[in-house]
Amino acid sequence: PTLKRCYDRQLKQDESFEGRWRLSFTVTTEGRVQSPQATGAQTQHAEFERCLQERMKEWRFLRIAANQPVQKSVTFAPSR
Repeated sequence: PTLKRCYDRQLKQDESFEGRWRLSFTVTTEGRVQSPQATGAQTQHAEFERCLQERMKEWRFLRIAANQPVQKSVTFAPSR
């Protein structure tokens, strides 16, 4: 839901905006997100990617024994 806010904001500017982004970050032992990155697969959009990165910083996870790198692909497309 937090990433959808970024997408909804972008759709207000461009109704056809869509694409796939790779999200990468590290979950720290305290359960916080470190070094979030959002990289477009076919489309780059600096403002949208900054928004995704800022939202990822808000995420919280359970505490873990060691830092854990994470990579995930997400696709955004207008509802039809």
